[in-house]
Amino acid sequence: MLRNIKLDRPIAFIDVETTGKNPHSDRVVELALFVSHYR
Repeated sequence: MLRNIKLDRPIAFIDVETTGKNPHSDRVVELALFVSHYR
């Protein structure tokens, strides 16, 4: 997917896993961060 994109700086992807969509009653259970320095 990133093979055809020329990046001048790193790009970050963030993944958030939650127990639901309601911010008042649900919780974040996992966070992931992937930083690509692909050129």
